[in-house]
Amino acid sequence: MNIWERLGIERTTELRIIKKAYAAKLKQHHPEDDPEGYQQLREAYEAASKFAKEASTTVREPAENEDKLSTPIYPLEDTKGEVDQPSELNAQTTYSNGIFQSTASADPVSLWIHQAGELYDDFPARIRVESWERLLNEDIVWDVERGPELQHAFVSFLMSCRHLPRDVWQQDPEELRERYPTYFAEYILQQLDGSRELRYDSLANAPVGDAADIERFLDLRESALDMLMEGDLEEAEACLSEASAWFADDLDLQLLWGKYNLAAGNRQEALKCFSHAILLQPDDLESYRYAARLRYDDQRYEEALSDCERILAAHPDDQDALCLEGRCLTAMGRISEAKERMKRSLT
Repeated sequence: MNIWERLGIERTTELRIIKKAYAAKLKQHHPEDDPEGYQQLREAYEAASKFAKEASTTVREPAENEDKLSTPIYPLEDTKGEVDQPSELNAQTTYSNGIFQSTASADPVSLWIHQAGELYDDFPARIRVESWERLLNEDIVWDVERGPELQHAFVSFLMSCRHLPRDVWQQDPEELRERYPTYFAEYILQQLDGSRELRYDSLANAPVGDAADIERFLDLRESALDMLMEGDLEEAEACLSEASAWFADDLDLQLLWGKYNLAAGNRQEALKCFSHAILLQPDDLESYRYAARLRYDDQRYEEALSDCERILAAHPDDQDALCLEGRCLTAMGRISEAKERMKRSLT
């Protein structure tokens, strides 16, 4: 069975169709009940996505001294649409207590990538930036001859193992655009500017599960974000519902539920979601912004004013919060205070 058959669609370069098919198939393959089917579906989705993105990208010419790199940007696809699997390492490597240990010699680049995989599979360690800092400071990273090859291989690794904290993605924007396909450079840049950032802190309180459970949750959460950005509310709801069945008390999941309900016209349900998000993380300002606007529209001016004050305590010159606070004060008849806020919002 090829990747398109696994997704249940014809070969396509439309990412929206691929993401929608993947979201639908996720409901049929739970990692506990069907771990093999889930893994095959995930691999098919990743390969199909890369096929579609590559088809819409003009492949750059290799940089000087890059034509001999051993790791390709894209996983190779055979005529049946199957993804080539990496060769096995000649070393046994383990990650324990922040230390990588190897029991045999191996190609340094392959060994380093294997270590990255070990770290990725250890979720508590994966979401700690210091874990990656240790790995990225190993000698091979700075090796004049092998460093470029390793960087190339690491980017290929990140294209599949993408659920990482924002700080791990730190890259020079211009170098990204010059060296890598446009779609992947833009994906990283969106992680860095926060427009696609999904956080991981809440998952420290998630139920104990294996790596497949966590990856499935993260896949569903990211798919929900994609579907919301595409305006596909039906598939977004399906992804959010399944993710919530595993772990509902995730900050970003509650924010996504709030945005879904806003798009669906369910304003009161949206407010409940943003209020839940505030309870989960009292310092998350995005939750207060949405809640403040909804409460203002419901003429709950005191509560909206309190939300704005929470934002301004962290960012005293936040123009949106100052403006909304001024509107609340005007509605409450506190005109002189409202004028002061409006004046501050314009400076």
